Amino acid sequence: MKKLMLLFLGLSLAVQGWSQKYLPEIKNGTALLAQVYTQGVELPLLLTVKNMTAPVNLEWYVEGFGDGNFEMSEAALENGSAIFAGQPSRGLTRLSDKETFGLISKGAFKSLTDNGSFTYNQLTFRKKEQPATMQLGDKILDVVHVVSEDGKVQLWVLNRPEFPVLMQTLGFQIDLVVTAIQ
Repeated sequence: MKKLMLLFLGLSLAVQGWSQKYLPEIKNGTALLAQVYTQGVELPLLLTVKNMTAPVNLEWYVEGFGDGNFEMSEAALENGSAIFAGQPSRGLTRLSDKETFGLISKGAFKSLTDNGSFTYNQLTFRKKEQPATMQLGDKILDVVHVVSEDGKVQLWVLNRPEFPVLMQTLGFQIDLVVTAIQ
């Protein structure tokens, strides 16, 4: 009987270990490798977190196009309400106090956690009822999947309140999918 109980305990711990989702550490120097999709073209994108505190600085590089930096203010990091959707310029692109790039604001993530929804780009996003599934390599990521009320835009947001990175977007003019984090 003892052996049987130990076997069940061991199996339950093993299943629990398999079912845990992966939450990658994001810090200064973290590189996000992604694919960007725009107008039927797929481009590799390298985003590097240069500074996680305001002003947040994300360095970008697209082979054949160039490189630059997105700078987000404290106000944008805390309460931004729009994803930058313009063409980045080489060099420094300072976003408005309402704009973020590559992440949603802490306020939007808090609203998502507390209320199951948030508004961004004048669209209300609601947490999808089915558990989000997204893989990074062989690991299942800990992400929150949200869908706009009209069903046209979807976001997969890393479940990290202090820095809620967009791991995938679908429905924008320019979409991205993060494929690796280093």
